[in-house]
Amino acid sequence: MRGEAGRSFEKAAFSGREDSIRLFLDAALERLPDSDTLRILDLGCGAGDLLLALRRDRPRAILTGVDISPLNIQAAVTRAKADPNGHGDLRFEASDYLQARFDGFDVILAESVLHLIVGDHDRLAAKLATDLAPGGVIIATMPQDNLTNRILILQRHLWRAMPPAADSLAVRIARTIHPREPAQIIAERVGYLRIIPKRLHGPQWTGQMQTAGLDLVEDIKWPRASILKPIHRLLVFMRKMSASER
Repeated sequence: MRGEAGRSFEKAAFSGREDSIRLFLDAALERLPDSDTLRILDLGCGAGDLLLALRRDRPRAILTGVDISPLNIQAAVTRAKADPNGHGDLRFEASDYLQARFDGFDVILAESVLHLIVGDHDRLAAKLATDLAPGGVIIATMPQDNLTNRILILQRHLWRAMPPAADSLAVRIARTIHPREPAQIIAERVGYLRIIPKRLHGPQWTGQMQTAGLDLVEDIKWPRASILKPIHRLLVFMRKMSASER
């Protein structure tokens, strides 16, 4: 990820919401191929919440997390070392995904991150296909291309025109509305209001993925945590297998 959004993520650290991580983990576990030694990539792994939880469910899996933020990766490595219940093959890498070099994965997990990666859409689709082994799957959540999300994106453009002090006001208001939510989480989510999605899930994105050799095999509604968050879909793409690979 590069450009303004890429630099924002590169210089920051973000914490995962426990409820959303558990929800995505449960959805992923239901859809993982039946193997104990899967090679799994968590794209945009943040501070490692998802992989640390997944390691307990699939201790023999080979797990890799990549994130553009060195601060996130530093936190993930520290947490992994301190986890008394953690065993198995787990590593983290600070990198721009489009520049990173990986071997083939059986599964790529991408919770609410594909729409934030700065770069050509076709290039991203081709990179995802290249990083997947034949028959591998991508399990992702991604904002849908619909009227509601288009309006939310317009509002984000307007919010970006506001001075930074507006964020502090928004945090105070949000803490009043959600007093049980940790202050750090609220502050991070307010920061997201200035991030503009680079792509949305719809016929165009599905076509680009299909051209890269990735078929959409599941597309279902995903729970919405807030009216300020774009409406997401849970998506599963599978890499096509050639006749020689079957």
